[in-house]
Amino acid sequence: MDSSDPLDDFLAAKPERTWRKPKLVLKALREAYTYGVPVLQMKGHIDQMVEHSSYSFVCGTPDETLRRIVAFLLTNCESNTLSSTLTLLWARGGREDIVTAGILLANIDHASLDSDVWGVLGGLVRKTEPLEGLLFVVEELYRAEYGSPDDDVLLDWFGGSPIHSGLALLCVHAGWVRSGREPLTAHLRGAVYEMDVGESDGLLKRVCDQLLQAQ
Repeated sequence: MDSSDPLDDFLAAKPERTWRKPKLVLKALREAYTYGVPVLQMKGHIDQMVEHSSYSFVCGTPDETLRRIVAFLLTNCESNTLSSTLTLLWARGGREDIVTAGILLANIDHASLDSDVWGVLGGLVRKTEPLEGLLFVVEELYRAEYGSPDDDVLLDWFGGSPIHSGLALLCVHAGWVRSGREPLTAHLRGAVYEMDVGESDGLLKRVCDQLLQAQ
């Protein structure tokens, strides 16, 4: 018997084998995202989000709907399927994919992963990433009480690619806020000071300026 919720009905109607194969999970999720999109969602706004970010697509699905989808996956998929799906989601790179991957990473059985959550995240990031998506994932991991990456990991990221430097900066800022804005260690303060965030009023520059002004 159908429920009163179209998303629940869609997920429940899929054959069990769908949730055993990561590529089938990926295909099912792309359709599931459409079930949570508000009726009045403006196509022009979504198109602008895609144009001005590095997302491969944006559906406009509310985060709460994505949390429901992840809850279904956690109940119906094996850990190894989830870990493979996590990688495929990130590689596909839609906004909903990145958010779903972040929620999965915060809740998956970590015995199925090759590293701790921060190591997994560092390995997932590509040459370019939407900063809004990275920020969501960083904050999701902090909300799940994983704590900050070790200073050695952060310093390694600061010395790596521009996107890894940005990831390190977002982690440092999130950890700093949750610590009650305690002073940074000398090594991290130096890494933040030396980071090139450009002259524009972008997210990384605002975060960097806030950190340095408080030290």
